[in-house]
Amino acid sequence: MYPLDASKQPIDYYRGIANYYLGNFKKALSNAQDASEIAPFNPIVLNNVAAAYEAVGALDTTEVNFKRIKTLFPNYLKPQFNLLRLYFESGNKKKAELLFNELIAKYPNNPSLLDLKNRYHP
Repeated sequence: MYPLDASKQPIDYYRGIANYYLGNFKKALSNAQDASEIAPFNPIVLNNVAAAYEAVGALDTTEVNFKRIKTLFPNYLKPQFNLLRLYFESGNKKKAELLFNELIAKYPNNPSLLDLKNRYHP
């Protein structure tokens, strides 16, 4: 068996997604971590690692991982929106407001960002 598929995505990436959807969050985290060992700078894999940490309740580690993706891939918005949602949902209004203002200044017409604004009223 090969560790990567034809598009060079780690096979454990797909296993992690399957386990996540089945509600096997600990196994999904393990798969995501295995995928990140094979592809340590794959932003999609890193986003799944952060999401898996969130699913198992490790919110501090989730935040660290989303911030790392933001640093490495500043134009990859999904993890930044996930981080913003995490701040809103955890009641961290100051961090949510700072990140929201940063993002809205760069991407004022982004529909996903505007949806977050409407949903959480920063």
